[in-house]
Amino acid sequence: MALARESELLGIKDTLKPLQKMIYQLQDAHAIIDQFAPLADSLREFKQELLTTSTGNSFAQIDAQFRTTSALARDGDLEALSKLQEVSTAYLEAAKENASSSLDYQRAVGEVLGSVDAGIFAADSQVEYAQMQIDAINYNSEILDKMRSEMAAMQTRMVDLAESSERIMKRWEGDGMPIRFDEDNPIYVQEVSA
Repeated sequence: MALARESELLGIKDTLKPLQKMIYQLQDAHAIIDQFAPLADSLREFKQELLTTSTGNSFAQIDAQFRTTSALARDGDLEALSKLQEVSTAYLEAAKENASSSLDYQRAVGEVLGSVDAGIFAADSQVEYAQMQIDAINYNSEILDKMRSEMAAMQTRMVDLAESSERIMKRWEGDGMPIRFDEDNPIYVQEVSA
């Protein structure tokens, strides 16, 4: 995708490249939101299931896989976040079979809840960061739009000023400043007697 974007940028005018790069940032940010928001929602639902189920005993058979996946998910790894629910469920089932007491199982549930919370935080962080990028780009676009309208207004004022200056210069002569009649914008002169 990066190569396609680079080749596309090569074919664009230099003045439009920053705008196209902003479009790429928006596309990337939306893609991040599309990937991480459902994961956070899914993990929230799973957490709620864990909190509302009242199964009694368990501990771990898939401990290493659970811990590895949990650590990667905590760091925001997309694949680990998508597997966290599956790995956690397998971990709790194994924990239930191998627990010597309900306290062992509750510890496993606590570990899973901690991992799920960390996964939710990581996924939400990705979504929030992407949304902040979108907001910043939108804000910059608003500023650019205001600048364009201000520049257009300034350009109109400069054209008006140039036309006014041109009319004044047409009335100027080298040996003073006699005023000639201008049909479009006459200047009225009051005679003063000395």
